[in-house]
Amino acid sequence: MAPGSLHFPPDMTNEQWAGHLRAVQPILATLAVTPKEIYEHEGSNQVTVWATSDAKFREEAKGEDGGLEWRYCGEYVFILFFEEAGDRIERVVEFMDSKRVVEMRGLMEIGKRNVMAWREKSWGGQQGTVLKA
Repeated sequence: MAPGSLHFPPDMTNEQWAGHLRAVQPILATLAVTPKEIYEHEGSNQVTVWATSDAKFREEAKGEDGGLEWRYCGEYVFILFFEEAGDRIERVVEFMDSKRVVEMRGLMEIGKRNVMAWREKSWGGQQGTVLKA
């Protein structure tokens, strides 16, 4: 993931990516990513996708922080590298809007605290399963 100034791991395995998604599930209800433009690079097994995203936060993540704008609209460029046959993705390089990612990190931290407080209040500190939206 780039740019490097965001301090994301340079490459993530499928297992690491799955762990990241599990960590955000209690906070985000949805994160829709929509391609704006797609460029196929003939002869190089690469596709570049310019995309936007729209995140919806769970109500329990918002907590009582009603003064915050609980919205994240990101912008990305993905470079997809396909294996020789062209039917499987080998690698993805993701460039993100660093300004918006910094804002999102702040919302995610507040959301995480709010979810923990909501669980404490609702379940008396017991862990439970968070249902998907």
